[in-house]
Amino acid sequence: MTVQLMSLVTKLMTEDNEGTSVVRLTAANCDWALSSFCRLWSATSQEGAQLSNASMPFACHDKLLDTIRDLFLSLVKDKPECRLGARCSMLLCQITSAYLTLGELPFSDPVEKSLCFNIIQFISNTLGSQHQQATLREYMLPGLKQVNGDQVRSGSFSEDLKLAVSLVLYLYDGKWEAVPPLLHEEGMPHFQDVELQRVVQKHFCIQSTGRLFDGASRPSKRARLSTLHDGVHDLDSHSQIVQDIYTTLGLDESTEVVGIGKIALDCYPRLSEEGQCLLFDLLGRLACASAGNGDASLFRFRGAKRHGKCAFCDADARTRSSPVAWEGIESEEMLTLVANLFRLPKIQKSRQPRVAAVMALGRLISHTANPDNLSLTSSPFGQWCLQSLHSSLRELRIAAGRTMSVFLRDTLVDSPAPENRVLALDFLRNLSDQGDLALQETCILTWGQVARNVADGDEMNLVLLKLVEYLGHTNSLICGLAYDELQRISNHSPFSAMKLFAPYWHTVAVTVVQDLHRRPQIAQQMSDLLAMSVPNFLSLTQVYTIPFLVLTKQQDVLQRIADSCNKSIMVLCREHNNLAAILSSVLLQSPSKGESLVMTLLKSASPEFDSVDCAELLKSEPQATATQLLKSAGEDDQVKRPKVMFPFRG
Repeated sequence: MTVQLMSLVTKLMTEDNEGTSVVRLTAANCDWALSSFCRLWSATSQEGAQLSNASMPFACHDKLLDTIRDLFLSLVKDKPECRLGARCSMLLCQITSAYLTLGELPFSDPVEKSLCFNIIQFISNTLGSQHQQATLREYMLPGLKQVNGDQVRSGSFSEDLKLAVSLVLYLYDGKWEAVPPLLHEEGMPHFQDVELQRVVQKHFCIQSTGRLFDGASRPSKRARLSTLHDGVHDLDSHSQIVQDIYTTLGLDESTEVVGIGKIALDCYPRLSEEGQCLLFDLLGRLACASAGNGDASLFRFRGAKRHGKCAFCDADARTRSSPVAWEGIESEEMLTLVANLFRLPKIQKSRQPRVAAVMALGRLISHTANPDNLSLTSSPFGQWCLQSLHSSLRELRIAAGRTMSVFLRDTLVDSPAPENRVLALDFLRNLSDQGDLALQETCILTWGQVARNVADGDEMNLVLLKLVEYLGHTNSLICGLAYDELQRISNHSPFSAMKLFAPYWHTVAVTVVQDLHRRPQIAQQMSDLLAMSVPNFLSLTQVYTIPFLVLTKQQDVLQRIADSCNKSIMVLCREHNNLAAILSSVLLQSPSKGESLVMTLLKSASPEFDSVDCAELLKSEPQATATQLLKSAGEDDQVKRPKVMFPFRG
């Protein structure tokens, strides 16, 4: 059946003058032929099993590969996006990938030649077709990557087959969504098969195709820095990325950065959306490579990763090195280019390119040597980042929140980071108060970024306070996000969660207990975060919460805390630290009427205080009360300080 089917299809195809098969099948017959091939393939190969010569006559292996390739070339010649062409593309990729990964070794010479032509002919027909590129990535690339990583299996391939696999992994390594890179004639791989070399030369040599947008001026070119030895490119990271930028723009390769800004601005509107995203990614990575933080391991032709990681931008915040500044005319030109791209109408209407732009901005700003570029108030980059936090596009808001952290770091001597942090905190507080559910996720994630870039003190206090407030949100998703972000902040901190919150219990603990009955989930989640029970949490923070609860007359919450400590409210309030904290808090509220107010509030908290003498109570903890008042004097501003000092004058 196998031989008859392939013979029938072959007879229904003739060759034109160039040797390319032309289908004389009707649409119905093409559909029948493809369906038959699919059934044949299902019958002769089982997923996960090795393809053996026993499952098909030996002579049919190369015939099957050749016939399905000829049918593919015929169908996609005029209408590459047609339904039959798409089905044939998928089948060709599946069969070729299966032979490479599961075929019984060693391959015969005809089978190896057929596999080489299947690979090369297919990728040559993917140029300009996003549909064919998607088919390649889904059905062929995984198999090529698998066999490329299997040194034992790939070691049995011929040199031409090894080179064909490596060429595909180079051209379609996941970076080139729109236009794959082209090779200079002197850098072309050399196939032993003359016909195979002719096909590769025709479709992938830059001398033959001359990829240059109409109207774009060619930049001046330096001497070429790369060579191809046994299929391996040797370039420094900076030069490789610059060449990739030129290739993405559709220009001849060059390593010249100066002058590329105007060319890129002219070419950008003509790029596909994938090409625009790739351009921004390369611009960001260029800053890392130029600043000296690029990974020393370069892209390898045989399918290795193209760009290394930056020791600052891509590293864990707890272990990363200090950023290295990228100074000079090249840096300023790239920043100017990005600023100009932000103003283009096309990017304002796009989705993914805007996200890629914000992420690239983070890399560029991380390595800038000019503090003016880091200002959230005067820099166009800072303004664009803030505006993106309001966007209706979720991915853009999240990317902007991550980039925001770059503006908050003290990386330069004259860094505007302190002013930026004040502005960012006010901005986020206003954004959080708007109550827009879609914006709350952005606020939570951005608060977390701020926490990783502020010092201990009022700024950290505000961040933790806002995130704790989110634990009581009516939307369970928002509560979960806030809890996760608090965990990440704790993990990022060199301290445990307990030590992280300890300096801020006077505000955070009060926020937790003031709605203990209405929003008990806040106390429960805080206890989970600290790995303790709710009663233990209430007991731990009582010295901070009891004064507030006495002042606000929340007798029910006081009773809950007393129950957790197995004490009455009066005993709880009269304990050493608690009483001093209550007295100092009341005296700060009303210095002139402190004595009467203390007894009124305590009696409201518990009727047992009716029998307690006021003078005796006030004299019971003089030193501890004075200590609390003096501590408040050091923390409060000049307006509140006279209230603190008033009790000492009496």
